Amino acid sequence: MKRFEGCWHRIDRATVHRNASISEWNAFLDQEPYETRLTQDYNKAEWTLWIEQTIPMPPGIALNLGEWLYQLRGALDNCVYEVAIYDSGSDPPPNHDRLEFPIHDRLGSFRRAAKHKLAPLSDKHRSWIESVQPFQPGDDGKVIPERTVLYWVNELARIDRHRSLHVVGAYVAESDPLVRAPAASSIAITNLSAEGPIFVDGDGEIARIQIAPWAEGDDVEANAQTALDPELREWTERKPAPEFWERLTFGERLRFFELFVKAIIGRFERDCTGWTRVDELLKPET
Repeated sequence: MKRFEGCWHRIDRATVHRNASISEWNAFLDQEPYETRLTQDYNKAEWTLWIEQTIPMPPGIALNLGEWLYQLRGALDNCVYEVAIYDSGSDPPPNHDRLEFPIHDRLGSFRRAAKHKLAPLSDKHRSWIESVQPFQPGDDGKVIPERTVLYWVNELARIDRHRSLHVVGAYVAESDPLVRAPAASSIAITNLSAEGPIFVDGDGEIARIQIAPWAEGDDVEANAQTALDPELREWTERKPAPEFWERLTFGERLRFFELFVKAIIGRFERDCTGWTRVDELLKPET
């Protein structure tokens, strides 16, 4: 096998799992698994509009995401192994059973780990790995690990290793609730999706509605008019750097992660072999 070829095989496999996960989500949506429900509060002054999941989420979505993370993490570790061969001139390289691409959100912990996990690497190549760590400041000078790709590759892979499956649900990407109450003179709608991410795992509140006047027997109907994307519970609970990540859909975010890992591997491949496949691999997908 050619140098670094194992890294690209892992990237290719990650792409297969990403596409499979998105395909399963689309097939799930084709079953129309979500319904809207309108409930009246106990004081009859307000109504709540819900979106409710009526069909179980297929486990293949989370399984493929776990495999996707595993292959991305493995591609980075494989890259370190290949660089260690180049820098040491030995195959297998020294300390080969401890080699790993360390990912840390603090400089001190990274350098402690690098002493063992990157021992055969040259100072230049160790500095390259240090330069992409989550503790590095962004263009604005701020250190925000949660807005970096490697932080999430490592964090989500860690969670996936230590429990059964990631919790995948629906994220309300868009919502424009429509309410019909013919007898009312006033309808006030509070769109909850405008106040923060809504993650639907079972059900989720979409809007609160005030209708006046209202009398027993008056007709009230509502439509949530939502657009749904797949999402991980950890992502909505942590709400990482919304100004950076919220402009990307779930599928775009996964592809962005892949592109970032490809760029890292390509830089090392070019330096060690004089050539890299990354120029071709970074072209937009068709």
